[in-house]
Amino acid sequence: MPALYLNHLKPHKLKTVVQKTPLILIPLGTTEWHADHLPLGVDSLLSQAICADLSAEIGCVVAPPLTVGICRNLTTDAGYYGTLETIRNSTLTSLLIDIGNGYAKLGV
Repeated sequence: MPALYLNHLKPHKLKTVVQKTPLILIPLGTTEWHADHLPLGVDSLLSQAICADLSAEIGCVVAPPLTVGICRNLTTDAGYYGTLETIRNSTLTSLLIDIGNGYAKLGV
């Protein structure tokens, strides 16, 4: 079975999937410098791939990725060009709670 991406599903299909498997996976990964040979989004790309594999295996939905997060030491000012400045722990927590509450209203 292919991965089931929330943004690709029509409402009736989403409802059918959620009734069968009430689970949504939220890919999360910072956008940050890792090395010159790696893309800035390697964290979120890996997270998305893992979520896609799980979705295909168990039939749950994959949410759109969150490509922000906590990154304390790899700042652009320190020479790590391309890193998005970190958000506060409280901001990430609040964002995940709000998104989770929204998804819960869908039945997941």
